[in-house]
Amino acid sequence: MTDPDQATAMFLVLWIAGTGVLASLAMQAWIVARLRRGLPVLPRQRRRHVPWRALDVFLVGTIYVASLVAVQSVDHAVHDTRFGQPASPGEAGGTTSSARPTALADPGKPKKPDANHPLVILIRQDRSLTTFLLVFVAAVIVVPIVEEFLFRLVLQGWLEAVEVRLRWRLGFGRMLLGAGPVLAVSLIFAALHYREARPPDGVDALIRAIVRTVAASLVTLLVAVPLLRVRAGATWKDLGIVPEAFGRDVRWGLLAFLTIAAPVYAIQVAVLPAWLPEGIAPDPITLALFSIVLGTLYCRTHRIVPAITLHMALNATSLVLARVTLPLTPA
Repeated sequence: MTDPDQATAMFLVLWIAGTGVLASLAMQAWIVARLRRGLPVLPRQRRRHVPWRALDVFLVGTIYVASLVAVQSVDHAVHDTRFGQPASPGEAGGTTSSARPTALADPGKPKKPDANHPLVILIRQDRSLTTFLLVFVAAVIVVPIVEEFLFRLVLQGWLEAVEVRLRWRLGFGRMLLGAGPVLAVSLIFAALHYREARPPDGVDALIRAIVRTVAASLVTLLVAVPLLRVRAGATWKDLGIVPEAFGRDVRWGLLAFLTIAAPVYAIQVAVLPAWLPEGIAPDPITLALFSIVLGTLYCRTHRIVPAITLHMALNATSLVLARVTLPLTPA
């Protein structure tokens, strides 16, 4: 890459980082000012707790896992039929076919283990706008909606309902109501994002993995939402959708993003790599903190749009940063 490309990339990164830090400081000052005046930052809003039970949560989780397995089976069957043989063990779901040449390193040379997220690895390997848009749709639109539906709405919503029924037996007051479900779901969410360095897959394998995830996610929503409405009698309000509050919910999500973005990225980039073992991605620790904020948004409002908005904003920013820094990254 040319020096002007790298200079432009550095300028954009510094501009985004500086803007993020200033926005975070402004939001934190606003929060401190409200707390000093005795005002709540995000008032806890009245709600009825979700009507679904443990069996419904189990069924929704089963639908998601079954969708992933089914989509993967179909993908492998189609791929094996198309190319006449299964993918080799070292290529995790497929190789770069002759129809998609890529400018990767020498194929005979072992690939260096990489702890970056597979989506970041993909847009570094294939720098086309088409691939970036595919990753953007998956990571910024589909994944936040489905993950917030599964973790915050279905799982945390159910745990909150259980907690209310057991609060007197557990012996804690109203002030701590919701803390247990938020922390429990955050730990699960973080653990599922644990990742170690491994040789990266090829472009086609990564793209197929994205398509599988998107397909399984959409199938889950199409099946799980009617299931909860029929089995549990859930209303759209129970499902976290309140049309008249949509604009306000989007604003809450964006304000939360402005507050936490700079600290989250600072922890991810500057703090954790210094003391984590080499080859271990820092994502779970950062995402545990991020998930606590997501869970708090849902706990205080019992609406899913603020959490989805925050999740979308963080994923979009991460992808834009990955795209902007391509000139600083070896091909």
